[in-house]
Amino acid sequence: MTSLPAYEEFVKNRNSRFLALIGQEVEVELMLSEVTEKKISKHQEQFSLFFIGKPESFLPQSIYKLKHDILGSFDLFLVPIGKDGHGFIYEAIFNNLLQNDD
Repeated sequence: MTSLPAYEEFVKNRNSRFLALIGQEVEVELMLSEVTEKKISKHQEQFSLFFIGKPESFLPQSIYKLKHDILGSFDLFLVPIGKDGHGFIYEAIFNNLLQNDD
């Protein structure tokens, strides 16, 4: 399993291009349009990523291998949540457990 980039890395790469792999040959372009503010509680951190894809390339809910020029390749569960004038909108939700020493 490939490790996921940290929250700060996603923030730095907002408005950049990702490629979602479909099978072994098809790549669908996505743009990271929003990274929500990270919420931290005693036991977890939460944030969401929002991607915009082209209107002619719908991705159903699934795990996709994403490729990025700086962040490399990693698997991410994407959920289609709507469509606007730019294309389809996808969300990835992060709910990471924190290591506590208590």
